[in-house]
Amino acid sequence: QHCNKMVLLLASLVAAMSVLAGGRKGDDPPGSSHFGVWFTDRWGLPAYRYTGHPAASSLPTGHAPLVPTVAHQVGNDRIVGVGLTNGELSVRQDEGGPKLLHMLSEADSQYRGGFGYLSTTEGDVLAASRAKSTVSPGDTPGFELEFGVGYIRKGMANTSAGVTVSHVVFAPFGDDPVVVSEVTITDQRGAGPARPLQWDEVWGQARSTWRLDAVSTSFEHRITANPGADGSSTVLVDAVINTATECSTSAATDGPPRPSYEDCHPAPTFLASVDSFTTTFTTAAAAYFGSGGVVAPSGLRRPLDMQTNTTASDATMVMRRHFVLAAGGSVTLRFVAGYAPGSESPVAMAARIAATAPTLWSASSAEWRSFCTGYGATAPGLDAQTVQRELQWHAYNLRAGLSFDSFRGEHVLNQGGNYAYSGGLQGAARDPVSHVMPLITAGPNGSKFVKEVVRYTLKELENDPRTGIAGWIPWGQGAFGMEDSLGFWPSDLENYLLLTAAQYVLATRDVSFLSEPVAPTNSTVPGGTVAELLWACFTHIRDSTGVSPTTGLITLLNVDHNDGLLSHLKPPNKTEAQLHGSSVMNTALAVYAYMQYVDVLRAVGETEHADAVANHTAQLQAAVEAAWAPNPTSNSSGWYKRVHLGDVDNGGWVGDERDGVMWTETQAWSLLADTAPDRIAKLVAELDRQVRKPSPVGAFNTGKSSGAGDYAGVWWCGNLALIAGLGRHGFCDLAVDEFNKNLLAQHAIVYPDIWFGVWSGPDTFNSVLMAADPEWKGKAESYAGATRTMTIEFPVMNMWTHTTPLYSVLSMIGTTFTADGVRFSPKFADSAAVFAVASPLVGLAGNGSAFCCSFSGWYAPHAAGSFAIELALTPTVATCCQSVGVVLVDGRSVTTNVTAAGLSFVATAGGSEQTAIVWRTHSKA
Repeated sequence: QHCNKMVLLLASLVAAMSVLAGGRKGDDPPGSSHFGVWFTDRWGLPAYRYTGHPAASSLPTGHAPLVPTVAHQVGNDRIVGVGLTNGELSVRQDEGGPKLLHMLSEADSQYRGGFGYLSTTEGDVLAASRAKSTVSPGDTPGFELEFGVGYIRKGMANTSAGVTVSHVVFAPFGDDPVVVSEVTITDQRGAGPARPLQWDEVWGQARSTWRLDAVSTSFEHRITANPGADGSSTVLVDAVINTATECSTSAATDGPPRPSYEDCHPAPTFLASVDSFTTTFTTAAAAYFGSGGVVAPSGLRRPLDMQTNTTASDATMVMRRHFVLAAGGSVTLRFVAGYAPGSESPVAMAARIAATAPTLWSASSAEWRSFCTGYGATAPGLDAQTVQRELQWHAYNLRAGLSFDSFRGEHVLNQGGNYAYSGGLQGAARDPVSHVMPLITAGPNGSKFVKEVVRYTLKELENDPRTGIAGWIPWGQGAFGMEDSLGFWPSDLENYLLLTAAQYVLATRDVSFLSEPVAPTNSTVPGGTVAELLWACFTHIRDSTGVSPTTGLITLLNVDHNDGLLSHLKPPNKTEAQLHGSSVMNTALAVYAYMQYVDVLRAVGETEHADAVANHTAQLQAAVEAAWAPNPTSNSSGWYKRVHLGDVDNGGWVGDERDGVMWTETQAWSLLADTAPDRIAKLVAELDRQVRKPSPVGAFNTGKSSGAGDYAGVWWCGNLALIAGLGRHGFCDLAVDEFNKNLLAQHAIVYPDIWFGVWSGPDTFNSVLMAADPEWKGKAESYAGATRTMTIEFPVMNMWTHTTPLYSVLSMIGTTFTADGVRFSPKFADSAAVFAVASPLVGLAGNGSAFCCSFSGWYAPHAAGSFAIELALTPTVATCCQSVGVVLVDGRSVTTNVTAAGLSFVATAGGSEQTAIVWRTHSKA
């Protein structure tokens, strides 16, 4: 009942804002771009119909397309499918180390998976669910392509043959490592004889370790054909083995898992038919495709050999279904493709999925709809329907990016993008704990993954090789449990972990999580509770990383949050910078994280630890305040410096009044650190002037045009902190504007000819400054709205694309979880503003057009208790609330404290969404 109230509240405000906006002009929803159109699918969820005509691109003349492949994420809690615009699909598997299953290896006649051919029994192709062109499926007559929540759908129409095909490949909601292929074939003739037809379903078996462009040669196939559990279906199983030398030793096969560059125990993959149609098969790719190739395989014209090609490099899985299609009739065929990583056999897994297969897509979409529609936002300047669509899309993509690390036994939310799909990396360690932050407010069904990622990161802990102090987190991971830090030694990772863990506990009130035992997996660090290991992370930063005696700031080591910082700054003495440099940004981040960590420690009675953290935090905050750089051209503004490089001869300060360069990432975290309240308005004015107003798609990292994305790029991670900082201090109109600029829809409106940035994107976009940079001018990689050279290889499915907008829903009105409850700062310039922000955990709405103190909201912590709800308000609205406002919780009046700064009250929650605090202000009259 409470959940229904929340949903109805948000829906009514979305409708109100749509009316106020006066409707839309034009046929296509905003943000559709030149590559297709957004629409609402049959399940009531956002989807994108991709056409991808070459004319859509307006890259500089003479340059090839930025990438040869366009991709969409098809995932659930366990696997991530990479759906391509030619209709093929690969699957990322992280058990046993990062791999891509169903890889392209044309030399072995191996194609990806999830496509097939409809043909006559003579082998004449009537339709194929694979387009001829990867970039432009519109070049294939009768072929249409849709990207949806959890699926990719290919539609094919052959008007002369009177037949249509709808081929959906979807990942069922939940934790099953499978995708389901559902093919519906419909006869469009009005009359005529029934036709015997056949469908060939293709799933290539090449797999790669580490990189997309390198197929591993150490895997050897072992394909067998097995009867399904029902006795009539068929399950092809590839019990693949790894023949690498490393996997032949007893250490690789006996005892607990050990770090390895190889997956020595690869999970068997399988393809199953899940209904009673007659099935034949082949496993010989070269013979099947033959001279006709992938466009018209020669194997279509002959019976399949029913042989299991067990060891050849071209071993594949092709299943043929024979059926009769009546005039005007329809037939649906289903297959399950996946892998079996645990004790459940492929045959048993296929049977379990098959039992619900006819309704599984519908049921899965209903689960996704329930999860995704819990988020929403409306505010002045936002297109309510566009924002609602996009937030649902981000909620899906963020959760669908999850995979499972079998070495540490936890789900993890890899950064994805080029880092995962071009390099196989799980890095940096700051990214997974950042990407799960929006899931803190997703309700128990989503926030459980926050706990897993925190545990995963704690299991990475090692003793610092420099000092021997425990609590050090390596930069990254690769392969199977292997540290892979690429030479990076940052000084921020533990603080990101502390921030996420503290926000989780404060928001959900799940203090029991702190008592859970965790055992680090790769080191001699002793196990302990979550609380004990978080304390080790804090003491490591304080005592091992330490602070600079010169500046009082946290030392730089060889990088801070910006992994390429010193490479771009090129200090005269890099060693000196690494030994004695210090970071303003990392220190501001630490202050913000520690303020919340103190609240957690006090909430669980750890007073001594809380006092120690609070004292250290005050010292760090003072050091940040001392790093203020007044604007040399205006005494009315200024900013915080970026980094100190160790000594004056080595360059001293970077980002001070001498070089005149303001770094957005530092300012954003300084706002969150509540440094020098009298400077906040000055700092916001400078941010607005230098990096916000000139950019149509989010703030620049600096206003400096030289250099690549680290300088002039638009970074999702920095703008997440910027939106939160603006909202925290009541600059809600600017926060909403920055939120709007960071939406994918805005990027697609400004750059409709760049495909990435429409439904997903990289971790950074090039800004308008790049086009004028002499170093980069004329290069396709620097085209404004595009992205860096290193990111071009795989410029989508980076989780920062989906993290920042979803997290910012609440932070743009300053939502802060405190030791006592939750505080909002909905300070809009217009006291009559209509707004709403919503998540399954907490929400707030205001309707100043109804009466001046009209607010309502909810809070559904996971634990029972009494909690304070606070609203920091503008003087005008606070005065109004003093004269007319009372608060009703479930229709009952509660004691309300109204001051010149806002209002607050205390109410009781029962520990579930059904017993949430649901409240509204009410006129005394």
